[in-house]
Amino acid sequence: MRGLAARVAKLEQRGKRPSIIHNSVARFTPEGQLVGQLPKAKRIMCVTDFGTDEEWSEQLEAQQARLIQSAHIEGMAQ
Repeated sequence: MRGLAARVAKLEQRGKRPSIIHNSVARFTPEGQLVGQLPKAKRIMCVTDFGTDEEWSEQLEAQQARLIQSAHIEGMAQ
């Protein structure tokens, strides 16, 4: 009889709606700007969104050019 009650309880649980899962992921651009809205969850996960592979490689090349340029300017000042 106890096994039957446990089986009935399991079947009743299957009929309930799933609990609502709130979005707790905050997306940021590589420059550190928030994309969209900040989630209201107590714990959030911060993710940097680099976009597609083409956008990502373009941003890396631009960053590399900026670093080389700044190193060249600093080298000339010394």
